[in-house]
Amino acid sequence: MRIDTLRLINFRVFERFELRLEPTLTVLVGRNGAGKTTVLEGLAVALGAWVSGFSGIREDYPIPKSSARRVTAKTSTDLPTESTSYPVRVEAEGQLRDAAGGDARIAWARELRSVEGRTTSGEAVSLRDRAEATEQQLSSSTPTVLPVVAYYGTGRLWLHKREKRTEKRHLKSRLEGYHAALEAASDHKGFEAWMAWREEDRVQRLARAADEGRLLTEVRSPELEAVSTAASGCLEGAQRIYFSANHQELRVDFDNGTSIPFDALSDGQRNLIAVAADIAWRATQLNPHLGAAAPSEATGVVLIDEVDLHLHPAWQWRVLEDLTRTFPRIQFVVTTHSPQVMSSAPAGSVLQLDAEHQPLSGTGTTGNEADTDPLIRHDHPTGSPRALASAAA
Repeated sequence: MRIDTLRLINFRVFERFELRLEPTLTVLVGRNGAGKTTVLEGLAVALGAWVSGFSGIREDYPIPKSSARRVTAKTSTDLPTESTSYPVRVEAEGQLRDAAGGDARIAWARELRSVEGRTTSGEAVSLRDRAEATEQQLSSSTPTVLPVVAYYGTGRLWLHKREKRTEKRHLKSRLEGYHAALEAASDHKGFEAWMAWREEDRVQRLARAADEGRLLTEVRSPELEAVSTAASGCLEGAQRIYFSANHQELRVDFDNGTSIPFDALSDGQRNLIAVAADIAWRATQLNPHLGAAAPSEATGVVLIDEVDLHLHPAWQWRVLEDLTRTFPRIQFVVTTHSPQVMSSAPAGSVLQLDAEHQPLSGTGTTGNEADTDPLIRHDHPTGSPRALASAAA
């Protein structure tokens, strides 16, 4: 799955807005109020049409009623009046894997026509039909790869997704990987429950082998290894993340020999490892047939607001590279204010939103171009992004 073009009409600050996304990574930058988070919200609404097409998922992520664009005008008495503009519309175009295993073009739209209305799905029926057909394929002998979709907002450290359904019968369903996927909150309790279940299964298999007289010193779990490798690979110095049966909690081992409970990590560490682990377990939950290769083989779209949140400047330099290396087939759309992140972004992946809430002309910028851009330098009056990053490091 990939989204190539997003259009927003009367959606929050945007009257009419169109954005072409890069296939691997798009980094949105701009001043506060330019509309960066709104773009992610629009993408989440678009992706909601896919998630709601599965019978086991009762979440459709409609257009929020508060998202209608507000217009202020003066009356004859010079008193301002405010009105809302409809319809609020989200349009998307992209690619989706078809039944034959190839990539097919697809376009869809969702619309809110009034404050009393509901988000329409008629123009998204093609995507929902694809989801329903994909669900039917899950019971066939042909391996079916489900794309990962996820949204992580700025409140992900203190806002938590709706309580996970931690019963094993839910965790055994592949579609559990879509539960609460597009809520802009954290879900480390979700992957903690999943890792606890997988660890329990691993220990039970080891005990069963001993009862049968088979001497085994270790029983591997490719799924646990996949999540641990992906999450620890995004945090410098981390060796593995695992569920400790002794402590009944998530823990992280570091290469200096220390072992720290997840809840005792710094905000920056918890933020980064929680996002990476959540993406990895969703990839594995949705695609158990891929085993340890799920994080590197799964496709999908992941949205991250302020990807640099609480990260030390040294980690900001590498966060984009770590994410795209660990999940090479996932399309990332992220926002940032960090000069380090901007400067480390690949050529053509940085897109600026101007004061009029529109993308600046051109196909994007590189970190070097961001160094001299007056819009970004205005936000950092003491020097260019690279100079600031060097000083911070």
